[in-house]
Amino acid sequence: MNKVIHCLGDSHTSFFSGSNTIQPLWPKESNDRIPIFKTYRIDASLAYNLCKTGTTTYGREKLFNILEKIKKNDIILLSFGEVDCRVHLIKQASLQNKPLKEIAKECVERYFSVIKEITSLGYTVIIWGAIPTSTSETPINKDYPSFGSCFERNHATKLFNEYLSELARKNNIFFLSFFDDLTKNDGLTKRNCLADKTHLSQRIMPLVVKKIRVLLPEMNIVLFKNTILGKLPWKVQYTLFSIVWNFQDILFSLSRKRKDLVFVLKQFIKKLIKK
Repeated sequence: MNKVIHCLGDSHTSFFSGSNTIQPLWPKESNDRIPIFKTYRIDASLAYNLCKTGTTTYGREKLFNILEKIKKNDIILLSFGEVDCRVHLIKQASLQNKPLKEIAKECVERYFSVIKEITSLGYTVIIWGAIPTSTSETPINKDYPSFGSCFERNHATKLFNEYLSELARKNNIFFLSFFDDLTKNDGLTKRNCLADKTHLSQRIMPLVVKKIRVLLPEMNIVLFKNTILGKLPWKVQYTLFSIVWNFQDILFSLSRKRKDLVFVLKQFIKKLIKK
């Protein structure tokens, strides 16, 4: 079955573009490199605010505007909540003098009310759990602020994901998270899982597509735009994809320090995976 997974949400949807680059804001087209994913970056919209109109980012309006253009037999992946966990949950628990668990639960319930709206329209939904937070203990910058320590933010994220996962299970909605894989025993984020201080690295993309195949075994998953590579059997295609994407991530890490030395290799990778 040839379907597309439409990834809608905050800047973390950029991960599904297949590159370690933040994609342009919708309605500008993203540069999507993996055929099964189409990404739509809806600014830094909060999970908490999706249930109401007229917010500063107009997240709800943009979300449902995009949904109107997507076929009902395709799949929706929702990526919201990381900003809530990084910036707002701990802060609101302090301001309101309430337990963090209560604040996280309220946020999830508001978010989940929107998820149920979307499923009621006939869409199959995958909820993408919030990823671990930045390892930085200070505000990152004006575009990606934070509140609390890395440990505190990850604790808030864990509470958020646990309750979201519980609601998803009770309502037979797919939930996909790698939070536990991306955090250490001390509760801190594994630094090598991030492409920058906030966003997920392509290093784990092979794990993600493998898990999606388990969630959606009937889906025909094509990992390459290249016509020949895209027709390879799943096991062969996945093995090659893992090699290419891990190599791409290594080049990205090296390019931060030695851009000129890896330029030719990066161009080769681009030629390999494009049409």
